[in-house]
Amino acid sequence: MATVIFHHPFDSESDAVALNEAINTLGQSDDALIHILGNRTNEQRKRIMETYKSMFNQEFRDRLLCKLTGNFQKVVELLLMPLPEYYAKLLRRAIYGPGKDEDLLLEILCTITNSQIKQIKEIYQCKFGKTLEDSILNDCQSKFKHMLLLICKAERNEGIVSLDKVRNDAESLFEAGEAQWETDEAAFNTLFAYDDVSKIPLPILLANCTDVLKLPPEMINL
Repeated sequence: MATVIFHHPFDSESDAVALNEAINTLGQSDDALIHILGNRTNEQRKRIMETYKSMFNQEFRDRLLCKLTGNFQKVVELLLMPLPEYYAKLLRRAIYGPGKDEDLLLEILCTITNSQIKQIKEIYQCKFGKTLEDSILNDCQSKFKHMLLLICKAERNEGIVSLDKVRNDAESLFEAGEAQWETDEAAFNTLFAYDDVSKIPLPILLANCTDVLKLPPEMINL
């Protein structure tokens, strides 16, 4: 998923004023609307909407969306959606949409925090009348199903990862994969479900894997 970085300097009041002017002149030019909403993070857009409500005593989202139509309206609606709700919608689409998007399932669930997972699960069940776990268990054919269900428990270790732990994990993955005729999927599932691998610097992880596998360092570009 593409990422919008935090816009600096950021002034929610000036953005709110500019967006209010953009709404009032909608149809003449959409440039300000596209520039501001497309270059602010989800958190910044949330703050802009709060500031807009405080300044103009109106809900920015409702006032804007009622003036838009078609695909532009759909895109703006997604941009203004709270992040947990947006993720819940994407997960639903990844499971039930055409071609079931396994990459999207993994990308979302493996890169968010425990608290975000819990929020998303609540929203998912509220919006779709079914738990996220049930959707994955019954409707997802992914070979990563068991790992996804473990991740949904939101019990991942979010503490600091030590270098010793990195080396031990590299050895475990080697023993579960390359060192066996058949891969031990449980070892991979446990690592990615309970360890926050995003906190392991990639060069360090690769260096330890290289050492464990007895490969020359030049085989991996660090």
